[in-house]
Amino acid sequence: LVGNFPMVVGAMQALHEHGLVVPSDVSLVGFDDAPWLPYMRPPLRVVSQPYTALGQAAARVLLDRIAAGSADVPPQDVVCDPFLVIRGSTAQVARPHTGRHRHLKARDALLGLAGTES
Repeated sequence: LVGNFPMVVGAMQALHEHGLVVPSDVSLVGFDDAPWLPYMRPPLRVVSQPYTALGQAAARVLLDRIAAGSADVPPQDVVCDPFLVIRGSTAQVARPHTGRHRHLKARDALLGLAGTES
């Protein structure tokens, strides 16, 4: 799971530089969606935020504060569940211990450990 767009690009570049292919060698999932992500090769699977629900919740909290006529309204916890956008950057999980060398190579590429012993 990669946290943001610069990290996605960096992860894909590091994997590519070490001869690893997404998704056949490494599955990659990003957080947050963007209109251009379906056009990446491979298209990036993401955990997306529900922007409409977030905006509606923020507006509701703001209107409640305005209606109360006071800035002393206690804070509210608002939870908007993210959702998974299925795209082509993940593959079926291999059986345990299959491709262990490729797994370690991917880990080392992402951690900048290329050329070190595992």
